[in-house]
Amino acid sequence: MIFLEETSLVSRPALSYTEVKKRMVARLRHLGIRVRSVIEDEKCLIPMGGPLPRIPQRVMAIGGNSGTVHPSTGYLVARTMALTPILAEAIAECLGSTRMIRGTPLYHKAWNGLWPVERRCTRECYRFGMEFLLKLDLNGTTKFFDAFFGLEPHYWHGYLSSKFFSFSDLGTGPAMQFWKLHGKPPNFKRSNIYVKKVVGLIYPYVNG
Repeated sequence: MIFLEETSLVSRPALSYTEVKKRMVARLRHLGIRVRSVIEDEKCLIPMGGPLPRIPQRVMAIGGNSGTVHPSTGYLVARTMALTPILAEAIAECLGSTRMIRGTPLYHKAWNGLWPVERRCTRECYRFGMEFLLKLDLNGTTKFFDAFFGLEPHYWHGYLSSKFFSFSDLGTGPAMQFWKLHGKPPNFKRSNIYVKKVVGLIYPYVNG
């Protein structure tokens, strides 16, 4: 028994299930793999990118509903598990307070614990990565990932695991490495990439 998966990292609009299935059939044919029977097939659509929920609001969320999906990879579970204690601590601090922190102050505390300004800025960098990938053709995508995984593992590990950099790190360490990477994409002007990255990172900081 073999598990097979055909996926599209990110696309706009999302690929139809029919198109994904056609691609899998073509890939299997190319690899010379014959499928004797299908035990079960699964369809999955992960919304990526998009705006964060309105912060704050009365309804608290965690996981996909709170905007935790990594815009460039679709990863969710590990990040959600890492943020859950932070959210729980913020809520417990309010509910257990002798000052009776309730209502709007509670919503602010919980949501800002989940999405402080620096984490919102970091997410904008990830979202920039998603938008960047959407503009690449096949050749550009191949060259990009060759360059991406050519970075020191510390950097791309951090990016894929949502442990990239905080706003205060901008211009140093892994941030600088990714500026260099995005600054040399095929078929894109370097100045255009820099402008988009700066706007994407600073906008949520100013409006946080």
